[in-house]
Amino acid sequence: MPKILHIENPDLSLQYNNGVLAHLVERNTGSVEVSGSSPLCSTKTFTANNDTLFLSMVPEVSIIVPIYKVEKVLARCIDSIIQQSFSNIEVVLVDDGSPDNSGTIADSYAKRDNRIKVIHSKNEGLAKARQKGVNHATAPYVVFVDSDDELLPGAIEYLYHSIAESDVDIVCASYVRNYLGEESEITNPDTGFFTSDGYLEQLLLLGRICSSNCYNISKRAIWHDDVFPAKILPSEDVLISIKLSRYVKKAKICNHPVYRYYYTPGSLSISNRLSSQTTWKEYFRIIKEELNSRNLFKKFEKEYYTLAIDRISFYINPIHTNDEWIQEVVNYDAKGLPAKSRILQQLIKFPRLLVFLVMANRKFKRLFS
Repeated sequence: MPKILHIENPDLSLQYNNGVLAHLVERNTGSVEVSGSSPLCSTKTFTANNDTLFLSMVPEVSIIVPIYKVEKVLARCIDSIIQQSFSNIEVVLVDDGSPDNSGTIADSYAKRDNRIKVIHSKNEGLAKARQKGVNHATAPYVVFVDSDDELLPGAIEYLYHSIAESDVDIVCASYVRNYLGEESEITNPDTGFFTSDGYLEQLLLLGRICSSNCYNISKRAIWHDDVFPAKILPSEDVLISIKLSRYVKKAKICNHPVYRYYYTPGSLSISNRLSSQTTWKEYFRIIKEELNSRNLFKKFEKEYYTLAIDRISFYINPIHTNDEWIQEVVNYDAKGLPAKSRILQQLIKFPRLLVFLVMANRKFKRLFS
């Protein structure tokens, strides 16, 4: 049975199929029969009273997917997006100069689904790829998905209603981690509504998954170009989120799994690998500069040094203890820091011992747990 849209106002904007916004571009009057399933975000043509009516759909959510060397798993990711129950989306696939067939696979999907557009560019890293995606997005809300992961069924519908029905700039949900086929839900320790400073505190605390740019939805308007680092740095998600918090007035953190994260060797999502001391030094320089520019460094000083101690201990090898930044961290008064951080701070002075213990921790998964 075709749906009947009764048009009384030539400039009518109407709600069609559970909140999908439609604009009548070509004027018409009378009753219009629209057959088929709900329209997607494209221009569709219908015939009514011997006149042509153009029904143009505006996407509500832009899903941005950076792509690099993922030809074996890219289809899994894209399928999880285009099969979402919430169909009023646009999908921005950013081919970050991938040397394999990923770009070709992306193009083939774009030919089959007009909600998908592909951006081909030179390789500049994950952060730049996300920035390009935001700049090409048109919907009021954005979601990021890493191309070796996937969305869970119903994810976009849940995220969209969560942010549309709340007076917030960003909603952070939870995810399912798949490690060699075994799955477990990873949740946020703290949930609820947070002010800008409260959200920033959550980002600086260890073990807070809300610092990821994935498994959340946010207003596109808060994504200014200056939140993206100019250089390729480790743990970019945390850095981007900290800079983004400048534009977040209110945030919501909840526990509802919307994302499947595949923890596998070579994963795009595993960005916290061993990196040079120079890159981590630059990373924390940017964080400190951001906090100082907002007069918040003193307020979050303990969180800053706790995070720095963790990254130095577990993600830098070799550690050059004569470096001024390392000296600043090990000489910080750690009285108010967690016990684990105080122990690690002292171990940084003995890099070989620290590396031995860290390797033992990774092997047996019991030290410093």
